[in-house]
Amino acid sequence: MKRSETQATLRLTILSVYFLINLPMHLGTFFRRNETGVSKYSAFWLLGGFLLMGVLELFEWIKYRYRYDQNRTVPSILFVIRIFDLFLIIFISNLPLDHPGLFSFLPLLAFYGYFLKSKYFSFMPVGISIGFILFSEYWISQGSPLPFQIRFAFITFKILCVFLFYLLAIFWKKDRDKSDENYLIMQELHSTEIRLREYAQKVAEMSVSEERSRIARDIHDSIGHALTAIQIQLSKAEAYFHKEPDESLNAVHAAHNTAKDAIADVRDSLTNLNQEKVDFQLFEKINGIIEQAKGASHIVLHDIRGDEEGINFAVRMGIFRCIQEGVTNVLKHACADTIEITLDLQAEQIQLILKDNGVGFDSEELFRKETDQTAISYGLLGLKRRLELIRALLEIDSLPGKGTVLKAVFPRDPVKLIGGIL
Repeated sequence: MKRSETQATLRLTILSVYFLINLPMHLGTFFRRNETGVSKYSAFWLLGGFLLMGVLELFEWIKYRYRYDQNRTVPSILFVIRIFDLFLIIFISNLPLDHPGLFSFLPLLAFYGYFLKSKYFSFMPVGISIGFILFSEYWISQGSPLPFQIRFAFITFKILCVFLFYLLAIFWKKDRDKSDENYLIMQELHSTEIRLREYAQKVAEMSVSEERSRIARDIHDSIGHALTAIQIQLSKAEAYFHKEPDESLNAVHAAHNTAKDAIADVRDSLTNLNQEKVDFQLFEKINGIIEQAKGASHIVLHDIRGDEEGINFAVRMGIFRCIQEGVTNVLKHACADTIEITLDLQAEQIQLILKDNGVGFDSEELFRKETDQTAISYGLLGLKRRLELIRALLEIDSLPGKGTVLKAVFPRDPVKLIGGIL
């Protein structure tokens, strides 16, 4: 992005017009010096000094484009050269102080004086110019044949010209500063846009990673649970094959039904990917898990209070996955015969407790070694991360030989927790 040069071009144009307007007067003084009574020497100094003003202006534009990076030393040095040029003309050329050629320098001095290094002295050239005008008019007023009203009009015009150029410098500088400010803002916006694109790319990469993790959790939670149940049911069928063929056949049928349910669950998951609104019945899903546990010869005691109305979909899914993971671990690892499920949906904070009377494990040791993931640790750690996404709390209390208690607390709507609403 390039900085706009409109203000620099505008200044050069305005001052070039001023130089071009006054240049014929200086050329006329030089070439008609005999008619005006000005010596060749004086006319030469007057024209040369005026041209030097123009050369310095062109030098500033070519060299600096009127930009000094907040350093006013350069314009201050150039101002000293310009005012020295004027005083050199006055003292060497011996021109009368009321000569129009001398006055043409005064508005320029007022303009350039605004850019002095010290802002406190920026108005000084205006005072010098006005003092020069008043002094020259007073000096010549004694023998002037012009009426006072005309002389007063000339004085007023000259003073207004000085003020006009000083105000022009102020407005030009303010406009340049505003332009620079807008340029910096645009630069910042451009940088912000680049950073946003980088963040968007990172978010996209994180989204892909998160989606992979979600798919992995879903595979573990749904298909993993089904395969565990099928394995237990087929093991039961194998054990009862010779002793109780009917019971063995029932176990095979149960395994077959579990496989059908797993296939249906996969199909539902694929269908839900293309649906804006997902029809998820929590009680129906929980009853399916309970029936599978009972089919694996487990006693399941359950106490479910309240209904699922008004509960966020992600929370309902989290409750289901929590029960599913807990029951799967009981079937696969706990060697328990009784499972207790208590679910209270009535309170603002949903409470879930899942107990078993199995062999238990060292829960503290499990979570201390998150990097060394076993089959049980992968599921529980994945469940813990899943619940953290919906602002739910998970607590697992287990010791070897003491069974396991899984407790979870869910908000009814985690969206309301954003920003501390609840």
